[in-house]
Amino acid sequence: MACRDDAMPVRTREVSGKVCGVSTQVVCAAFADRVFVTVSQCGRIGTLVSMSPALPTNSSDQAPCESRVLLGPDEPMTHVLAKNLAEPICREAGLQPVLLGLALRTISPQALSELRQLIDLCRIW
Repeated sequence: MACRDDAMPVRTREVSGKVCGVSTQVVCAAFADRVFVTVSQCGRIGTLVSMSPALPTNSSDQAPCESRVLLGPDEPMTHVLAKNLAEPICREAGLQPVLLGLALRTISPQALSELRQLIDLCRIW
């Protein structure tokens, strides 16, 4: 597993590792108004999904995050992946929107868990 930090005005971190035996790269960039995360097993950005906090229904509820596909196929599994991978980032980053790029070969519950671990290693928010 490799990790690299870049010293730029925008904080970035890159991590690579194996997810269910497939080489996977995660790149995170923290901007002033959002977090950008790409998860790729194909060497490209893939489908872009915007994850934004919704308004809570009442003051005691935690605001859910809404996913919206900006580029690529708008499939139910894309929203499931965004909810599981980007919603925790949205909450941990103080309800900042997350732009998530997904280019995955296969997905399974085990792969999802391993992807989450890679993203946690790349944490910059």
